[in-house]
Formats: sequence, C-alpha cells, structure tokens
Amino acid sequence: MKIEVDVIRPGTPSAADQQRRKLTYFMIANLVAVVFCVGIFWLFLVLPEGARLDGVMGTVWHFLRRHETVAALAASLPFFASLLVGQFEMRKARARRTRNEAVEKRVRLEAERVAQEAERASRRAR
Repeated sequence: MKIEVDVIRPGTPSAADQQRRKLTYFMIANLVAVVFCVGIFWLFLVLPEGARLDGVMGTVWHFLRRHETVAALAASLPFFASLLVGQFEMRKARARRTRNEAVEKRVRLEAERVAQEAERASRRAR
C-alpha cells in the first residue's frame, strides 16, 4: 500500500508585494513616531510649570554640576562619534588608494612585460 501526500507550498511573494509590504511597514513606523512626537508635545503643553519634570531636570543638572567629567563626556560624545566615522572613512580611502595603486602597478608591469617580449621577439627575428 502506497500513500501519497500532496504538499501545498505557499507561493513566494512578488517584488511588488515585497515593495508594498516595505512601504506599509515604513508608513506604520512613521505614524507611530508622529504619534509619540505629538504626545510628547502635548505633554509639555499640558504640564504646568513647577511639575515633577522640572524637579527631575533640576536633579540631572545638579548631578552634572557635581560630576563634571560625566558632563564633559556627555557633551563630547557626538564629537567622538564623528571622529570614529571620520577614521573609518579615512581607512576606506586609504584602502581604495592602495587598491588603485596596485591596479596601476599591475597594468604598468604588464605593459613592460609585453614590451620586453616584443623586443625579444624582434631580436630573434633578426
């Protein structure tokens, strides 16, 4: 007795379906971000002055005044991040320059080799 089972596989989505799905996720993510931004904006408009938020910010300010090293690090983090990005780009540029020089050297050496072979062939022909 032989039993056959048909396996039904779902079709792969087309490029248009993938594009539509990406666009939908993008729109949902933007909608969520806008909702959060509007919520924070209205929260700041609704909170009265002297609320707990001012106390929290005051506590942060006093902490940073007592710990100047932490304040300096917090202020310089974007600067250090830009230095890291610049260093990465510099390394990429050096590697690209080295590759280009190697290609130029290879082309030059190949041209010299072809010229030497042509010279040898002309000497043999004499």
